[in-house]
Amino acid sequence: MLMQHYIASTLNRLGYYSGSGKTWNETRVKNLRNYQIPVFVRGGDRSWVTMEETADILKTGVTVIRTMIRKQSLTGDYIQADETPLMVQVRGLGRNHRAYLWQYSRPEGAVMFDFQMGRGREGPRKFLGNYEGILQTDGYSAYDKVGGAKFIRAGC
Repeated sequence: MLMQHYIASTLNRLGYYSGSGKTWNETRVKNLRNYQIPVFVRGGDRSWVTMEETADILKTGVTVIRTMIRKQSLTGDYIQADETPLMVQVRGLGRNHRAYLWQYSRPEGAVMFDFQMGRGREGPRKFLGNYEGILQTDGYSAYDKVGGAKFIRAGC
């Protein structure tokens, strides 16, 4: 599948290795997706579009679309956030490293995923900037002291 080739080349370009310390290829991505992540079928029956498809429709780049979604998410008064660990290998480290995929969304709105090598406050602080609405999260302290002056943190 063509998408697995893009995923593998991106992971390799970023210097990430599989759990067994090997470079990524289409087969390894496919096996991981079959184990944990549903396979995306382009043009399938769905009510949403990918950032890549949106960029094609608007004749712009994926980075522009990501920025637009982020800004749209931050204009609302309510966001939900959570982080999920993801094991990756980093060149020269010689062992698995626990990285995190941070998720930010609004009910019935766009979902943004932000990959960070750590679980520190820098990720949410960078993504949320001076956000001044309600952020619903679990009790993890990385969400403390982020956002603007009117920022409110709500628990689950």
